[in-house]
Amino acid sequence: MNQNLVVTRMSVSIRRRLVLIVVLVMIMIGAGCSSDDGAKKPPSVDADVAIVEDTSTASDAVEPDVNGAEEVSADADALGSDALSADAVGDAQSEDADGGDTSQSDTSGSDATQSADADGGDTSETDTSGPVDPYADRPLGQCTVNADCPNGPQGRICNRVLPGGSCGGCGNDSHCPVDTSCVEGVGSCAQDCTTTNDCAPGLSCGATGRCGAMLCVDGACPVPLFGCSASNRCQRVSCTVQADCPAMTTCISGLCIEDRQTN
Repeated sequence: MNQNLVVTRMSVSIRRRLVLIVVLVMIMIGAGCSSDDGAKKPPSVDADVAIVEDTSTASDAVEPDVNGAEEVSADADALGSDALSADAVGDAQSEDADGGDTSQSDTSGSDATQSADADGGDTSETDTSGPVDPYADRPLGQCTVNADCPNGPQGRICNRVLPGGSCGGCGNDSHCPVDTSCVEGVGSCAQDCTTTNDCAPGLSCGATGRCGAMLCVDGACPVPLFGCSASNRCQRVSCTVQADCPAMTTCISGLCIEDRQTN
C-alpha cells in the first residue's frame, strides 16, 4: 500500500512538472513571437525611408519634364508672333465658348449688318451703275493716254483733244489700232466707217469713209459730252476742276474724258 502511494505521488509530481514545462515552453514561444514582431519594425522604417527616396527620385524625374516645357516655350518664341497669335486665337475661341451671350450678341450684330446691307442694296447698285450710256451702240474712241496707242515711228502719241482720242505719228496702217487706218500726209489714225454710227460719239462719217470731228451747230456740239474748237468742230472740254466738265465726263489731266471711255 505504501509503495503504491509513493508511486502515485511521484506520477502526480511528474505530471505537474510536465505541465509547468509546457507552460514555460508556451511562454517562451510567445516571447519569441513578440521579439520577432519587434525585429520586423526596423525594416518598416527602412521601407519608409525607401518611400521617401522613391518620392525624391520621382520629383527628380519630373524636373526633365519642366525643362522640356521650357524648351517648347523657347521653340514657340523662336517661331515668332504668328505662332503666339495662333495661341491667342485659340484662347479667344475658348473664351467665346464660355461667354455664350457675347458670341450671340456678335452674331446678332452681323445679322443686323447683313440686314442693313440687304436694305441698302438698291442704293449701292444705283451708285455703282451710274447713268445709262446713251451711246452704248457706238464704238469707243482710240485713246485717252499715249500708252493706249501702238508704237509708231514717232513713238506712242494720243491726240487727246479729239472726241474719243486719236492715235498720231503713224507712217502706215500697222502703226494704228485695229479697225483704223493711217491718213497719209496727216500722220493720224482714223476710224473706218460707212455710217456715223460706226464712229465714236462726237465724230461723223465723212465722204472718204473715215470718221472725223463733227461740225458744231450754233456754237454747240450736237453731242453734249463735248465743246467746240475755234474751227467750229467738236472737241473735248478743257478743265481744271470737275465742275468744269459736262455730265458723264470726268476731269483727267486737264481734259473732260467721257466716262464710257474709262469704265
